Amino acid sequence: MRDKLNVLITGVCGKLGSLIAAELNSNGHNVIGLDLKKPDDPEVLKSLKKFIAFDLSNIKEIPDQIQELLKEFKCIDVIIANAALRKFRSFTSFTYNEIDASLKINFQATLILIHSLLPGMKKNRLGRIINISSISAYNGYKTGSMYCSTKMALLPFAESLSKELKEENINITINTICPDSFSIINGEKLDNFDLITGKVLRKIKKIISGNINGKVYNIFTFKSKIGYIKSSLKKILL
Repeated sequence: MRDKLNVLITGVCGKLGSLIAAELNSNGHNVIGLDLKKPDDPEVLKSLKKFIAFDLSNIKEIPDQIQELLKEFKCIDVIIANAALRKFRSFTSFTYNEIDASLKINFQATLILIHSLLPGMKKNRLGRIINISSISAYNGYKTGSMYCSTKMALLPFAESLSKELKEENINITINTICPDSFSIINGEKLDNFDLITGKVLRKIKKIISGNINGKVYNIFTFKSKIGYIKSSLKKILL
C-alpha cells in the first residue's frame, strides 16, 4: 500500500464528508472532493487537492466526468461514496422527479462511480471502496420510505461485489459503514455527533490501511443499539 493515495469523496461539503476529507488530508493523501456546489467554508477547500462541482443525479455523465478526472490523477485508489439525498416525508407526497433523484443519488450514482473506477483499480491491483450507508437501512422509519430503501440497497450490492473481488484476489476491497444519526435534517449537530463521526473516521482509516473485505460496520449509540435489537427480535417473533 502506498503512503499517498488518491481518494475520491462524494458529498464532501456535508459535515461528515468534510471531516473525512480533513482527516485523510492530514494523513498525507490526495483528496478529491465532489459535491453539488462549491463549499462555503474555505477550510473544506484547504483539505482538497481538487474540487469537482457535479450533480450526481446526472448519472449518464458520470463516466465522462471520471475520465476527465483520470487524465489529471491517472488513478483513484479509494472511493468514499458519502453523498446522499435526505428527504423525509410521506411517500405519496414525493413527486416522480424526487423519487427518481433519490434512487439516482443514493444508489445508482454509487454503482456507476464504482463501475467507472474499478477497471483502473484492477489494472493497478489496488483499491478501497467504502460506501457510507446508514443505520436507517435496517428499519423502515415513518416518512423514511425513500431514504431507508435506497440506503438498504447498498448492502447486498457490496456483499455481492466483495465476493467477486475476493475471488479475483487483487487487493481491492469493498466495505460499508452504517452510522447512526448524528445530525438532524437541517444539519444541526446532535449530542452524539463527535462519538459517531469519530468512529466513522477510525473505521475508514482501518479499511484503507488493511485488507478487510465485505464487512458492514454498524455504528450505533447505546440507545439506538438497544432499539435495533428490540426491533429485530420483534420481527423474528412475528
